[in-house]
Amino acid sequence: MDCSVAADLPAEALQPNALRAAQQRGATEFGCPAATANVMSKEVIQEAQGTGWYEAPHRAAYTVAVAGCGKQTTYSVACDDRKGCVAGPVSTASPPHSWPTRCSQLPLERRRDGPHPCSDAHL
Repeated sequence: MDCSVAADLPAEALQPNALRAAQQRGATEFGCPAATANVMSKEVIQEAQGTGWYEAPHRAAYTVAVAGCGKQTTYSVACDDRKGCVAGPVSTASPPHSWPTRCSQLPLERRRDGPHPCSDAHL
């Protein structure tokens, strides 16, 4: 068997469980038993090989969209073929803060972490 195919097997084998975990969570949160789930992405999680013998991956991560009863959300689902699947909210990082391009757009008070970016001390 091709190694690349073998590496994808956990993601394929665990996908029905990931869909079920996300659908059940969405149905509960929405109060909508008819909620449906669709896999948006999947990834095999490689584990450290500490014994010297190759061990096939046991874990996979999924992003699953759930919709029903006029509501929709996305879950991150982690699966382990030894422990099952857990669905949770997708974490979102806030975009990096960007400074206004003109000093006139900034307040004149001093920032806590140093001088105002447009003050003489900073220039």
